[in-house]
Amino acid sequence: MYTLLLILIVLLYVLVLAFFLFMGFKFKFLVPTPIQRGHEIFEYEFNSLCTSTTLDAKQLSQNCDPHTWNGSQFTRLEWLSNPNGNHYFCHYYIQGNTFVYNKMAYLPQNYWITIYDTDKNTTVGSARYSTCWKESLKNDYSKAGVKNTMTRVSAASGLLANYEGANVFIDFTNKKRKIYLYHEDFLPPGIQGPVVKEKEED
Repeated sequence: MYTLLLILIVLLYVLVLAFFLFMGFKFKFLVPTPIQRGHEIFEYEFNSLCTSTTLDAKQLSQNCDPHTWNGSQFTRLEWLSNPNGNHYFCHYYIQGNTFVYNKMAYLPQNYWITIYDTDKNTTVGSARYSTCWKESLKNDYSKAGVKNTMTRVSAASGLLANYEGANVFIDFTNKKRKIYLYHEDFLPPGIQGPVVKEKEED
């Protein structure tokens, strides 16, 4: 009797241990890992080249930069996704200096996006946001450099409802800019808050 109870306790211990080991292993691959200077979990630098004369904005599927689209340079920035298919980042299409938002995605709360200019060795913009709203946006920010717009997001999905979102508009004429994503607990010196413009809700 005592032997059977001991065996059951050992089996229960092994199962619990296996469960936590599995969850830790799984979590490791679901969450982007820090790269380079310790706390950035994503970096993108515009250094790849690709040309196409047949793709339109909705058909662009290659991860290359820039595209030739109807005779114009068309830049595509696609953020990473985690293995379970939930996008951590937003998809942006930029034609010249015109920002075109094409696809909705979401970020976990408490993350910041930062644009870093490697020529000037300085941060040129940052914003904390969780979602992008599903709209077709076209704005010319060729002289703005970096502009962040923050708004409240309302969506049918409970996952996206009432999140605080922001779109980041960037002048990509300087190809030596890098984009980083930080968790707010590990913000580097000099990043103290986003430049935001509040939108009035209807």
